[in-house]
Amino acid sequence: MAQSGIRSAAAGWRSKGIVRCPCCAAVLPWPGPGAKCASCGLGIMMLRGVPVLRRFKAGERLDYLDQCSSLPAMDTSKLGIPFVDEALASGRLVLELGAGNDACESPALVKTDAFLYSTNLACLADAHELPFADNAFDHVYSLAVFEHLHSPWAVAEEIRRILRPGGSVYVLTAFCQHVHGYPHHYFNMTDSGLRRLFDRFEAVECRESAFTSFREISAGIVGDAYQMVQAVRQATSRTQWRKKVRLLRLLYGMRAVMRGLSAFDEDLKTIPGCREAWRRIAPAFELTATKPAE
Repeated sequence: MAQSGIRSAAAGWRSKGIVRCPCCAAVLPWPGPGAKCASCGLGIMMLRGVPVLRRFKAGERLDYLDQCSSLPAMDTSKLGIPFVDEALASGRLVLELGAGNDACESPALVKTDAFLYSTNLACLADAHELPFADNAFDHVYSLAVFEHLHSPWAVAEEIRRILRPGGSVYVLTAFCQHVHGYPHHYFNMTDSGLRRLFDRFEAVECRESAFTSFREISAGIVGDAYQMVQAVRQATSRTQWRKKVRLLRLLYGMRAVMRGLSAFDEDLKTIPGCREAWRRIAPAFELTATKPAE
């Protein structure tokens, strides 16, 4: 669809009455500086020009702009993910959960995050309590976010609530990955666990993600083990030279394993004899699902 078509269908979403007060869920006109909810009187805070449409505790840190470099720089419209490409080209309203510092500028996309890693967001929003009306969006996607949610089952229900009947969702989340922050890490999910979250949806498809690689495992899990062995070797006394030699050989071996397995990345994912094993250790799974028509 032409870009002008996308604008005509998705532009003006702020004035369509889909925004809700994060405290009382009343209809909330798009907030500017000094805005208040007409129903409960909640004052809407602006953080670096971004409306904060989520509950937060006194003293809770929301501004992580100084740490935006810790997130991978990306433009979700250029990742080659079919669901994302089709959603953004559909001319329908699309919600991104946990946008981080996504550089995508599609007029169809409403970018949200619980924390401020970029000022290029529609608002700060808690995925567990989305500040949007029922049946407001046609598509929702979330990339590498569900492992950072304290109650992902509640988020799956929120996605179901704000999707229109027949609307679709795409989730890519960690499985065999080491702990990483942004700012918290709660769950890694198997394919069956991810399916369970979306068991009230239809046409659920879950698979090991094509957008991850064995290189991630070698750089993550094996890489962390490498650092531990290196630390033990450095802490070992020179008088224990036999132990130091064994540790050095182990380090060389681990380095060779990382290089070797990364070189055969595509074989590991495509050869039938490797496929099932790859599924058991895949860095991430991706799921697509559709909200049932009512």
